[in-house]
Amino acid sequence: MTIDTLVWLIPVPPVLAFFLIVLLTNRNKPLSHVIAVGAAALSWLAVMVVVYQALQIDHLGAHPIESQIPWLPSGDTWFFIGILVDPLTVGVLFFVSWTIFMIFIYSVGYQNFGQPKGDHDQPGLPPHGKTIEDEKGHKFKIPSIEPLYSRFFAFLGLFAFGMYVLVVSDNLLTLFIGWEIMGLCSYLLIGFWYAKRSARAAMIKAFLTTRVGDMFLLLGIVYLYTVTGTLTYREIFVPETLHTLADTPSGFLGLSVAAVIGLLIFIGVVGKSAQWPLHVWLPDAMEGPTPVSAMIHAATMVSAGVYLVVRMYPLLSAGALHGGPTPPMMAMAIIGTFTGLFAATIAVAQNDVKRVLAYSTISQLGYMIAALGVGAY
Repeated sequence: MTIDTLVWLIPVPPVLAFFLIVLLTNRNKPLSHVIAVGAAALSWLAVMVVVYQALQIDHLGAHPIESQIPWLPSGDTWFFIGILVDPLTVGVLFFVSWTIFMIFIYSVGYQNFGQPKGDHDQPGLPPHGKTIEDEKGHKFKIPSIEPLYSRFFAFLGLFAFGMYVLVVSDNLLTLFIGWEIMGLCSYLLIGFWYAKRSARAAMIKAFLTTRVGDMFLLLGIVYLYTVTGTLTYREIFVPETLHTLADTPSGFLGLSVAAVIGLLIFIGVVGKSAQWPLHVWLPDAMEGPTPVSAMIHAATMVSAGVYLVVRMYPLLSAGALHGGPTPPMMAMAIIGTFTGLFAATIAVAQNDVKRVLAYSTISQLGYMIAALGVGAY
């Protein structure tokens, strides 16, 4: 099997696990977590092979592993999607695969598999099998533990699939698909204990807040495709294309096309990476099970925003050579610096350890964004 074929297969095991658990094994707890953990192990193994092979390539940045296939017809041509493995992809894939694999293993113990009681009986959560009434008077029955346990691993699998798709994509469209899959899974997992009012409120808050950023990101992607006719990184980052984008006025506040697209992309990052003022969803996201908090913090959701900035950095910094930082870089430096100090200060006053971790995570992401803003990516 060639290395590029293996890269195509990295996201497949988690999504297969999702469908197998949802359709076939949702009432079989042991089989469900074996499928999920096995899928995470297969993706981890594939990543380790890809990383090892990539490290054997001299000047990987100049000669990345890439492959494309036609996907959607667009007029007389086709829209191509593909995979790209360069030094950035290798670094992110390595840490993401380890984190996801460890979270899947930890989740089995976290759910107290084989024990009479587990997280299902946490304070504030009605017993499973009991009919309850919500604040609007609607009655519904809490399902038995088995489907919930299996459902948890199914959602984790879909989450992992979204992150792997985002990292290995060679274009913004499939990156955005992975980005939105993670947004859906964060909504489902933050509100996993949906019988708790606080969990329902937190999942809605997270979903709506991140959708604000995602709407601007989508506008930036559409604008970029309108101007360049492509969403593939290697075609966008050609020097002639970047110079054209940086020198063409957009007609909006005197900004260039590159600056407007960069700012729209950065607003999407503000929502996903919980930067001020769209940081409000992350502390409440602690309502989800602890492995979900780990997925959101360490492996997927928030780091995806920083990854997008680094991936699109040639575009965000286009025009910097004309004198001084670009508008997107200035926005990143200011918002990142403020968020770093602002969130760290709030963390000092928190009593709940998970909220301390949430605010400190926001602060650390602020440092990352600020570093990108000053050109120290």
